[in-house]
Amino acid sequence: MSSTAIVWLLLFLGLSFKALSRPAFGISVYLMTVFALPTAWWWGKDFLSSLTQRWSLVASLILLVAVFIRSMRRPLSGLEKTGTFVVALYVLNALVVHFGFAANPPLSLENLILLAKQGLLLLLVLLAIQNRKDFGIVLKTIFIGSAYIGYEVVINDAGAMVRGRLELNVVPDANDSNMLSALLLLCFPIAGYLLLATRSRMDKVFAILGTPFILDTVLRCNSRGAFLGLIAMGIWILVFSPAKIRRQSLLLLSLGLMAVLYLAKDEKIWTRFFTTFEDESTRDASAASRIDFWKQALVMLSEHPLGAGGEAAFKSDLGFAYLANLNQPNFRAVHNGYLDIACGWGFQGFCLYVGVALCSWLQVARLRRWAKRQEDTEALMMAVCLQAMIVGQLLATMFISSLDNEWMTWLFALCLASEVFMKMEPQDAEEESTEELEDEEDYIDAQLEESLAIR
Repeated sequence: MSSTAIVWLLLFLGLSFKALSRPAFGISVYLMTVFALPTAWWWGKDFLSSLTQRWSLVASLILLVAVFIRSMRRPLSGLEKTGTFVVALYVLNALVVHFGFAANPPLSLENLILLAKQGLLLLLVLLAIQNRKDFGIVLKTIFIGSAYIGYEVVINDAGAMVRGRLELNVVPDANDSNMLSALLLLCFPIAGYLLLATRSRMDKVFAILGTPFILDTVLRCNSRGAFLGLIAMGIWILVFSPAKIRRQSLLLLSLGLMAVLYLAKDEKIWTRFFTTFEDESTRDASAASRIDFWKQALVMLSEHPLGAGGEAAFKSDLGFAYLANLNQPNFRAVHNGYLDIACGWGFQGFCLYVGVALCSWLQVARLRRWAKRQEDTEALMMAVCLQAMIVGQLLATMFISSLDNEWMTWLFALCLASEVFMKMEPQDAEEESTEELEDEEDYIDAQLEESLAIR
C-alpha cells in the first residue's frame, strides 16, 4: 500500500471522528471522495478499493449520522427554508417527468436519482454549517481538493492531452475537460477571499501555493466556458470588492493576468478562445456546431415543453432525431446548461431551477447589505466572492451542460448558508460585552475625575 493511500485513510478516519462533534467535517469527509476518490487514483486502486468500492456512500452516511447526532442549534432562515422547498419541488417535477415522458428511461432514471441525492446533500450541508468557522472549513476543503488535482496534473502529469485539451477522469461528476474546468472555477473566488479577507496566515499560504496549480489545470482544459467564466468572476470581484481592499484586489487580479499570460503558451488556447466571438464564416467547427445544437434544442423544447427526461437533448432517440440534418453519428450533449435542463425536465423544471438560484442570490445580496451596514469586510468579501462564483458558473454553462452537476448544489447550499455570517458568534458576543464593560468603566472613571476636579 502506498504512503498516499495511508495518509488518505488516516485523514478520512480522523475527519470522520471530528464530524461527530462538528458536522462540517462530515462535509469534508464527503468532499474527499469527490476530489480524491480512491478507486479513481493509482494509489487507491489496490488496498483501499479492496476495502470498499463505495467510498462515496460511506462518506455520505458519515455526514448523515453526524448531522443526526448533533442537534441543529441554528434555525434555518426563511430563504434557506424556501430554497430547500423549491429544490424538493424540482426533484418532484423530475419524478413526474421521468415516469410520464422519459425518452431514454435508463439515463433519465440515473439523472433522477442524482437529483434526489443532490437535494438531500443540500439539506445536510445547510444543517451542518452552524457558523463562520464551519463555512470556512467547507470552502477550504473545496480549495485544497482542487489544488490536489492541480498538483497531480502539473507535477505528476495526471491525465492526458487529447487534441490540445486535458482529459482527466478522476472526479465522478466532472469526467471531461469542460466539466473539470467548470468545477475548478469555484476556487478562484475562494482564493481571493482567503488572501484578502481572512486573518489566518495558513489560509493565505494555502491560497498562494494552490492557485497556480489550479490555474494551470484550467488552462490545460482549454474550455471556452471556463475562460469566459474566469474573466467574468475577475471583473465582478474587482468592481464589487470592499473599498478597503479594492487596491489589493486590483493587484491580485493583475498578478493573475500575468500568470495566465505566462502559463498560456499554447497557441491553441488563444485560438479556441477568440473564435468564440468571430462571425459564422470564420468560427471553428466546434463553436458552430454548438450553435446548431442550441437551435435544435429550442425546436425540441417548443414541441415538448413538459420535458423528455434527463439529458433527453440529445442522448435519446427523440432528441437525436433533431440532429438528423447535422450529420451526427452518435448521441451528443446539447452543450448548454439552460437548454439541457429545459429539454430534460421541462419549462416548469427550468423555472424551479431558476427559483433555487434566485433564493441563493437573494440570500447573498442580503448578506452584502448587512455587511455594508456593519462594516464587516470579511462578510462583504465573502458575499462578493459567492456572487462571483454564481456569475462565473452561469456564464460558463452557456457552453457546458453543467447546471445539473453536483458542484452547483454545493454553491447553492453555500449561498443559502451564508446566513451564518449575519449571526454573532459566541466569542464575538463575549468580546462585545467586554468592550461595553470597558466603555462603562472608562465612563465611570471620567465622571469620578470630573467630580474630583470640581471639588
